[in-house]
Amino acid sequence: MPDRVAIVEDDADQRALLERGLGLRGFSVAAYGDRPSARAAFTRGEIPELAILDVNLDGDDPADRDGFELCRELLALPAAEQVPVIFLTRLEDHRDQLEGATLAVAYVQKPPDLDLLAAQVRSLLAWSRRLHQPEPGERQGITRGELQIDLAGNRATWRGAELGLTYCEFEILARLAEKQGQVVTYVDLCEAIGSVVTDNTIATHVGHVRDKFQQADPAFPRAQAIRAVTKRGYRWETPEPAA
Repeated sequence: MPDRVAIVEDDADQRALLERGLGLRGFSVAAYGDRPSARAAFTRGEIPELAILDVNLDGDDPADRDGFELCRELLALPAAEQVPVIFLTRLEDHRDQLEGATLAVAYVQKPPDLDLLAAQVRSLLAWSRRLHQPEPGERQGITRGELQIDLAGNRATWRGAELGLTYCEFEILARLAEKQGQVVTYVDLCEAIGSVVTDNTIATHVGHVRDKFQQADPAFPRAQAIRAVTKRGYRWETPEPAA
């Protein structure tokens, strides 16, 4: 049975293009032109397996972020609290990405390349299934000092505390830990998350990873453990065990 994807886009031409493009690529698509119609469908139980939301619904005002509000409304529904979300945006203002970081797992620049978008949808759906229904032996784990990464279950812990990483954060940390001591380039990190994004977007995700380590352990050496390598990428350097 095809995966169910909801698209919420107020531009009729863009909505039709996305609906047809993803439909031809094997997805079952429900498309909505505004927040109220999408919210009504979600509330009556038409829950998608993944949602693609335009950040700027109902207008071009940069202060209008109805896509974020719709995301919150969707994830507040008990049947939808684990639905992965992709935000569509024309903006390169990373304050938007910071605002939505706890809600969405990915951002895609408009207008999206349909093949890349479909690939990211498949990647996120596979990640979500592994997270909630892990298959034993599917992937192995990574241990770096007091960092434990369960690749099958998409879980990472530091000193026994769950980090609670999003899809992009988890895949970035896993790639860095896998190549411990080596520079992982921005291109490599884009490959890890299955999306072509800017260096600044990668930096935003890395910042969130560092924040979550520090939430679990205020003494975590954020800049030393996940070290920035100017104009190239990042390197994981395992901290010494706690005394």
